[in-house]
Amino acid sequence: MWPLAPPPLSATKPAPAVDP
Repeated sequence: MWPLAPPPLSATKPAPAVDP
């Protein structure tokens, strides 16, 4: 689903609260 590597934390921050 993700590219070769997962998105940076900066891109994961605004994402849903999946990682509290």
